[in-house]
Amino acid sequence: MNTKARGDIGEQLACEYLQEKGYTVLARNLKLTSCEVDIVAEAYFDKFGNLIPQKRSFFDKIKAFFCKNEVKKQGERTLVFVEVKTRENEEHGAPEEAVDDYKKGRYLIAAKSYIVKYGEQNTPIRFDVITVEDGKINHIENAFSSNDAKYPRQR
Repeated sequence: MNTKARGDIGEQLACEYLQEKGYTVLARNLKLTSCEVDIVAEAYFDKFGNLIPQKRSFFDKIKAFFCKNEVKKQGERTLVFVEVKTRENEEHGAPEEAVDDYKKGRYLIAAKSYIVKYGEQNTPIRFDVITVEDGKINHIENAFSSNDAKYPRQR
């Protein structure tokens, strides 16, 4: 299996995992400012930072599509930008090690672009990494922050 196909499968598994946990996937493979964000999702958290699953019926989803402002949700909304790394094994290192400072910088720029493009200036953001290795999913929440990002690439 080539790396593109393996990556696509990993991203699909990551999306299913996030949806099962109660996240809503807003976009996949979104290209912003010459950076591709694997997954953009939204999540709602209570005042203690616990995830509030947003599982909705088919009719709730239809209503949300047509009447965005009328759908009441619980908790504080957070945009989650997710980098997915898929590996067969750790021959080339752990998957999360591939998210270097340069990649973090590109994600930060893409997140800022998304915020401006979609009018999300007052929405908190978070950067996660999901690794898929041997069919096992590891979700690293708050994997990095804007302080970890370096741009341009330093050699």
